[in-house]
Amino acid sequence: MQKRYVFLFISSILLTLFVLYSCNEPNVVENKKIEKQEKPVLSKATRENNSATDVTTTGKFLGYKVVKVHGKEVKVPFYEGDPNRDIQPDKMQCNDYFEYVWSFDHYTTKGDKWLGIWPYSYSISVLKDFKNKWGYIKVVVSTGNYNNAISAGDSADDIMITLPTYSSYQNIVQKYNAKYYYIDEPLRRGTYSKEQLVEIANYIASVRSNSGLMISTFWYNPYLGPPLDLLYVVNHTSNAYIQCDQYDGDQRGLWTGFHQSIGDRNPSDWVNTVRDGVSEFNQLFAKANNLNLKSLWLYTRDGNHDAIGDFSDYAWQNGFLRRFDHLYRYYWHCYFPGDPCYCRFHPEEWHLVRIDDMQQEKEVYY
Repeated sequence: MQKRYVFLFISSILLTLFVLYSCNEPNVVENKKIEKQEKPVLSKATRENNSATDVTTTGKFLGYKVVKVHGKEVKVPFYEGDPNRDIQPDKMQCNDYFEYVWSFDHYTTKGDKWLGIWPYSYSISVLKDFKNKWGYIKVVVSTGNYNNAISAGDSADDIMITLPTYSSYQNIVQKYNAKYYYIDEPLRRGTYSKEQLVEIANYIASVRSNSGLMISTFWYNPYLGPPLDLLYVVNHTSNAYIQCDQYDGDQRGLWTGFHQSIGDRNPSDWVNTVRDGVSEFNQLFAKANNLNLKSLWLYTRDGNHDAIGDFSDYAWQNGFLRRFDHLYRYYWHCYFPGDPCYCRFHPEEWHLVRIDDMQQEKEVYY
C-alpha cells in the first residue's frame, strides 16, 4: 500500500515537471503554433520604438512602412530581409510570431495598351507614384509643371501638354517637346474655330513630326453622328485625334459613335474619378476592349483620389495592366507581463513590431 502512494507521488511530480517544461520550451510551442497557423489578433496601435529583443534583425533599417491595423494607419519599422535565411521555430519564444505576406507592389503596362492621367497634383513624388506604382505612363501637364514631369521620369513621349490659347500655341510647340498637344472642347466652347484647329495640327506636324493634336469633346446624341466642324478637322489633317470626354450617364453608346465615325482618329477616351466613379470602371474597360481602344485617360481633378488605384485594378482585370506583388515578413510580439506562453489567451497584447522586405516579387494573374 505504501509503495503505491510513493509511486503516485513520484508520478505526480514527473507530470508537473513535464507540463512546466512543455510550456517554457519554445521549440514545441512554436511548432504547434506554426502547424495550426494560429495568427494573433493585432492591437490597434504598434510600439514603433520597441522591437522584439529575441528576434534577430536580418537586414539594414529602411525606414517605416505604413500599414493598416484594425482600420487605423500605423508606422512599423521596415528592414531589408534576407530571402535565403529563415528563422527556425526553435529559436522563437511563445511571445513572438512571424508570417509571410504577399502584398501589392506595382502595375506595369501590358503589351501595346496603356493608361494616361490628368493628375490632381504635380509634386514629383506623386507623379512618380502614378507612373511607377499605379501604371499611368502618360500624363497631362501645362507649361508650368512640364519640368516636374521630366524630373519624375517622364519623357517627351509620355507627355500631353495643354494649349490654353490660340495666341500661345506656336511658342509652346517650339519650346516644349511632347507626344500630344491638347485642347479641351474647343468647338463646343467656341474657343477655337475649325480652321484654327487645322492650322495648329499642321504646324505641329511641321515642327514635331512624331507629335499630334489631341482634342476632347462630345456631342449629346450618339445617333446623330459627330458635328460637321469636327469632321472638317479630321478630314483636313493627318495628326489630329479626338477623345470623348462625356462623363454623365452611360457614355458607352457615345464611345461607339465616336469610334464608328472617325476610327483610328479616336485612339482613346476619358474617364472621370467622380462623375463616372468606381461602379462604372469595369464596364468602361470592357467597352474599350470591344472597340479595340489601346488606351484610356483618367481625369482626377474633381476629387475621389482613392479611385485612382481602383481604376488601375480594373485595368489589370481587363488586360490593360500587369500586376506584381512583393513578399514581406511580418513580426508580432506579445507584451503580456506574465508567462509568455499565456499570450495565446491575450490577443490584445500582440503588436506588429517589424516588417522585413524579402526582396522577392511575383506577377499576379486575374
